Amino acid sequence: DLVQRDRTWSVLGLGASSLSLGFKEADTVLGVELEVHGPGQIKCCCSSQKGSRGDPRMIVLPNFQAFIRFLARRAALEIGGKVEAPSGSHEEVPTLTFRPGTLSSYLNALWDFIRSYHVLWGTYLLTTTRESDHSRRPRLRPPLVKDVADQSRVAWAVLEWPPLPALSGAGCALELQSRPRRGRAGTLDVLEPPHKRARSGPGLSEGVSVPDLLLAWYSEPPLAVEYEVVLSRDPREELTALRVRKSGAALVIEVIDEPIRAELSRRNPDAFTVEGDEIVEVNGVRGNAQHLYEELRKRSSLKMRWRRRVEAERAERVLSMFEDFFKRELADVQSVRVSSVQPVLSLLAAPVLWMCEEVAQLLLPLHGVTTTWEPLVGAFELGSLGVPIAAPGSDGEPEERWQFQFAIVPLGSGVPLSAAHQVTCRASVPCGAGTASAIAQRRRPAGWDRLLINGSELAHWVVDTLPEASAARRSLAEAQAPFLLLTLLRPLLEALGEAGTAPEHPVTLALPEHLKERRATLSGAAAGAVVAPDVGAEDQGEDDLSSWEGEEDDDDV
Repeated sequence: DLVQRDRTWSVLGLGASSLSLGFKEADTVLGVELEVHGPGQIKCCCSSQKGSRGDPRMIVLPNFQAFIRFLARRAALEIGGKVEAPSGSHEEVPTLTFRPGTLSSYLNALWDFIRSYHVLWGTYLLTTTRESDHSRRPRLRPPLVKDVADQSRVAWAVLEWPPLPALSGAGCALELQSRPRRGRAGTLDVLEPPHKRARSGPGLSEGVSVPDLLLAWYSEPPLAVEYEVVLSRDPREELTALRVRKSGAALVIEVIDEPIRAELSRRNPDAFTVEGDEIVEVNGVRGNAQHLYEELRKRSSLKMRWRRRVEAERAERVLSMFEDFFKRELADVQSVRVSSVQPVLSLLAAPVLWMCEEVAQLLLPLHGVTTTWEPLVGAFELGSLGVPIAAPGSDGEPEERWQFQFAIVPLGSGVPLSAAHQVTCRASVPCGAGTASAIAQRRRPAGWDRLLINGSELAHWVVDTLPEASAARRSLAEAQAPFLLLTLLRPLLEALGEAGTAPEHPVTLALPEHLKERRATLSGAAAGAVVAPDVGAEDQGEDDLSSWEGEEDDDDV
């Protein structure tokens, strides 16, 4: 029945008392073998761990035996049998004893376990394949699971990202977990033994109760970065050039006049002070805004700690948009695919905060922007176009060219990717490792250097496509670089509505051969394929684009 309903499953082997099933996508197989052990008893093992078929594509399922023991414990409680304590040897294959007519409930949980782990595995492979910087690659780890209580949330596998510099050091993780199912009255269905269940009241559901398997996305809150600032002033003069507001345990900087800003830059070359920063310490005094203000007024030599909370708050808003998206996308574990998860998670690789805010604008639903258009999340592409180069007039500070591409179609139209409107955004980002690069990033105006619609520059596309009387044409014609989707997305979608369908064969930008291979990898992600990483590609990502730097023709990348 499972194989007939879902073509990604297939029978790998069939014996008199055994059955082997595999979940196949692309070049990976997640397999499980079921063997009849006695009346109402089966044993389950991971095909790759058993090694009976020698298939190199077979992937080991983490915590598989612990999960089967977990199901066996639930089944034993259901039939009122004795719950066996876990043995010291975890190599022993656990036995699942079930009541007639209930086996499918436990097997459905097993199928969900395998499907969900495939999403983690495929996302891990695709992300590590395209990410050349090892420090930014996620880590797939199986938590150590021995014995679990029925009421607890259990994490079976976790895909973790390292702290994201663009989001103030925030981290995120995709977790395969099981949670207790809730009964009709909203109470946790802990599946007590039958002799106790009668006293539990009507809140617990009857019949088989297997915990829900789900994928959950978590994020760690961003950190407000503190940095040191020194300043000298005449205590006899009023502190008017640096206007602050008392707020709890800090002083919020509202205005920095140019003379004192210049002095701050001269005394603190490694700091870039902006309005909205908070003073949290003055000459060792902390904890009270009034005390900070008095110390600030009466001392001539000031050694302060400033905190940038504004960027942390912006990062929190970005993470909340990702959380809303995944809360909807991961709600049905049976429909989740790598092609709908990995492209969105790849957006977290954005090198600067404003770019994170830009890509987050495209996450569904497009609240406050449109109710008639939707992006194809499987077509999201964000990445560097090559090795850093020294930008003109930047004192040798290297810059890296980044590109973000997305496709957008009318809501619910079912338009394929080949007929969707394709939008390409490009920007150069300082990428040095030192403080000078961080300051250069903050001083550079936020926004994209170039914006292309179906392969044409925005200005050319507006003139060639939209009628002169179009209101969207007037709005877009006035747009100049740096472009921000935050302000241009609404008029752009209105213009796409007036323009009608996209060209049948959208313009394809010419790419060097080594970038074509990267695009092929990303196209596999859109199709739900899993591409194994090339462990020998040591120079991946070091793309020399010097031969086409400086060209401004439309048909030049």
